Amino acid sequence: DHPELVVDQSTGDVAADSYHRFQDDVEALKQVGFNFYRFSISWGRILPEGDLSSLNQAGIDYYNKLIDALIVAGIEPVVTMIHYDVPQYLQNLGGLASPLFVQYFEIYADTLFRNFGNRVKVWITHNEPYNFCVDGYGYGRNGPLVYAPGVGEYLCVHYTLLSHATAYHLYNQRYRAQQKGSVGITLSGRYFFQADNQTGSEAVDRALQYHIGWMAHPLFSEAGGYPPLMEKEIAEHSLQEGRTMSRLPAMTATTKAFV
Repeated sequence: DHPELVVDQSTGDVAADSYHRFQDDVEALKQVGFNFYRFSISWGRILPEGDLSSLNQAGIDYYNKLIDALIVAGIEPVVTMIHYDVPQYLQNLGGLASPLFVQYFEIYADTLFRNFGNRVKVWITHNEPYNFCVDGYGYGRNGPLVYAPGVGEYLCVHYTLLSHATAYHLYNQRYRAQQKGSVGITLSGRYFFQADNQTGSEAVDRALQYHIGWMAHPLFSEAGGYPPLMEKEIAEHSLQEGRTMSRLPAMTATTKAFV
């Protein structure tokens, strides 16, 4: 939809053509000696409109063939559910900035567990949500080109975390006992060091909380929720800007425990 963003107006529609050449990919992996292969599943290839009303059996068949070929070659499939690839229909409803995303993601995750979970034992819900949310929903540098800095990225991360937790609990309740796999998330972030002796350690800690703690604190801390520093500062800045609520979505005690 935006050919002007690419100099030669080329697309990634074909790229390495793994759809038709996956056997070559598996053979190359085998020759190199890899014992696992991490790949992402295209949500739009499985459920073009996001839910079961549009189930595409050809997409299911393709990933079954790929997974089976990997296992025959002695290579463990490690699956990322979403790597910046949201069905356009779902994006039209707001994408990751909408609470609807969580409901649709649960349907998608259930479809993957049901069709592939007997062979896939390592699941990754989201890939590097910091990059996707900041560049895609904050500053509009990458797809889906949403420019809403200071608001969009916080909504995107919020519903990313909720959808991750929803998929995690779904697996625990319905599939883990039989399939015996694991469900995680791939986080990314920048690390910071003091530039000189005049730079206080507090500045470094603050930067780390905004870059890594933003997603790690809700998932791994005992208290749960966003880093208190972020909650306090963003709420204060939001009020100073004349807003009636914080730009950072609130997490209730129930939500904190769930995530």
